Amino acid sequence: MLAAHRFAILAIAVAAVISPAHAEPRFSFEATPGKLPKDVVPRHYALRIAPGTDAFEGEAAIDIEVARPVPAIVLNASELAFRSVTLSSSAGDEQPLAATFDPKQETVRLVPSKPPIAPGSYRLDILYSGKIGRHPQGFYRIDYKETVGGKLVEK
Repeated sequence: MLAAHRFAILAIAVAAVISPAHAEPRFSFEATPGKLPKDVVPRHYALRIAPGTDAFEGEAAIDIEVARPVPAIVLNASELAFRSVTLSSSAGDEQPLAATFDPKQETVRLVPSKPPIAPGSYRLDILYSGKIGRHPQGFYRIDYKETVGGKLVEK
């Protein structure tokens, strides 16, 4: 009986080693689903958000790589207002971009005055603002209650 038990353990161990491994496929940006075009790839984000009571101000500096000439840069944006958008090339050239929002898709198209945007490395600087929502999307707040001095206080 002991020999049969050892044989069964050995058979399971051998089967585990011989059977092919089922690893997840390697991550591919191009194959990842989404509504944004794949020709502009974000490389790094630096964000500053200054919240107020019901609204916030924000700054975003996004390093991007443009793979091929594009007429515009498309980003996710829901219920935001852009004060300014500047695209800076690695050579130091700067150009303002005009923002056109699509509320249904929750995106914004950033278009230069003279398209297309050539392939290369760029920095996208955006000054924006938005409302602090009450639903769990974007920047939102949640009211809660806490006991302070023996009383339940809403915060």
